[in-house]
Amino acid sequence: MAQMNTRIDAEVKERGDAVLAQAGYSSSQAVRAIWSFAASHAHEPLAVRQFLQQAEGGGQDPSAKAAADAKLEALERALSLHERLETTLGFQLEAEEALTDRQLRGEALLSRWEDRGLL
Repeated sequence: MAQMNTRIDAEVKERGDAVLAQAGYSSSQAVRAIWSFAASHAHEPLAVRQFLQQAEGGGQDPSAKAAADAKLEALERALSLHERLETTLGFQLEAEEALTDRQLRGEALLSRWEDRGLL
């Protein structure tokens, strides 16, 4: 076994730790997975470079960005339609009833995407 010490921005570490925990990984497990990937692709340095660039955000798939933008636009349209419907009907739902579970989930996803820097 070998031990590694590295410096990382505190905010990036905190956000990364939270996402890794949701995925069922510790930071040590994630680092071991990266090193295992590199070791198993020793004959493909380009694959390792692409993997690391994508992990750093420099190689973000343009189609993934377009898909995230489309989801955001759809969510914003849905919320706008909801507001217009309330205005047209002449009433507003109580605060607890204002958003459906689906809309609340959309808001939570939007917030998560913003936290991850996807938007």
